[in-house]
Formats: sequence, C-alpha cells, structure tokens
Amino acid sequence: VLRTPNRGVAHARNFGIRRAHGDWIVCLDGDDKLVESYFLKAMLHVALSPSTNLVYAKQQFFGES
Repeated sequence: VLRTPNRGVAHARNFGIRRAHGDWIVCLDGDDKLVESYFLKAMLHVALSPSTNLVYAKQQFFGES
C-alpha cells in the first residue's frame, strides 16, 4: 500500500504508476469492475500484435447511475 497526501485521483494514480514494477499497468477506479476474461483477451491481442502498447476495453454500465 502506498500512502501520499490527498491531492486527488490523478496525483494518486500517477504516484502509483511511477512506482510500478511491471510490464503492464491497469488503472481501475473504486467503482470499476473487469470481466474475468479481460486479461486473457488483452494478452492474446498483445501476443498476436506485438507492437501493441495500449489495450483498452468498451465500457459497460452496471448498477445504479
């Protein structure tokens, strides 16, 4: 867990990204969900298209608006 003074969502996300230690980063807000197959489908696309440097998904609304 990283802790930083409250400076907003963008600052917190950038703070975490700068300290990440992996090849890929997934940014999710507290009210976001991913379907179980998301990572499998994303990595399959990357494997088939090695020049890929960004993967994103179509949004789908759920719950109350």
